[in-house]
Amino acid sequence: MKSNLSVFGRSAVVVLALSFLSLTACSSKKVRSDADMSAANAIEQSLNMEVSYFELDSHLLTEKGKELLRKNAEVLKKHPALGVQIEGHCDSQGASEYNMALGDMRAQAAKAYLVSLGVAPERLSTVSFGEEKLAVHGDTEDAHSKNRRSVFVVTDVARSPAEEAKKEVKQELKQEIKKEAQKEVKLEGKQEISKK
Repeated sequence: MKSNLSVFGRSAVVVLALSFLSLTACSSKKVRSDADMSAANAIEQSLNMEVSYFELDSHLLTEKGKELLRKNAEVLKKHPALGVQIEGHCDSQGASEYNMALGDMRAQAAKAYLVSLGVAPERLSTVSFGEEKLAVHGDTEDAHSKNRRSVFVVTDVARSPAEEAKKEVKQELKQEIKKEAQKEVKLEGKQEISKK
């Protein structure tokens, strides 16, 4: 009777610990995610990343575009924990498929230029929206010219090495508790069989 109680007691402790860890992990992930999003939004607003514009039917950077990208590169160098998504956009002229491809080439051109200026490529991602997200609606050259652009959106604020280490320790502890719980279940099963 005493050994059954201790097995039950240990199993209950393991189950409670697993429940606590999973709740803690979920809640801390949500808090971190909300905190990261708030930080990213605040940083994005304070940084005022420049929008780079393109000529009609082109993904080649203009001199003005390069100047603006140099400013963005300086901002990114000052804030090495930032990750940025570069969005490629087009005007509404041309086929949707063509504009998606052109938007991708624009985003890739901006990324390549930032990398050539010393920004780590793993901090940059690209996406094309083609003509899906027009900045200005209208069928004038002025409206079209404002839609041929690459936009920079802060997507990530990197975690510190201490936060990463803490995350790894939590994962290891979680694995150990799982293994212990599995051993307890096997032990209980063997004891039930031996009673019969």
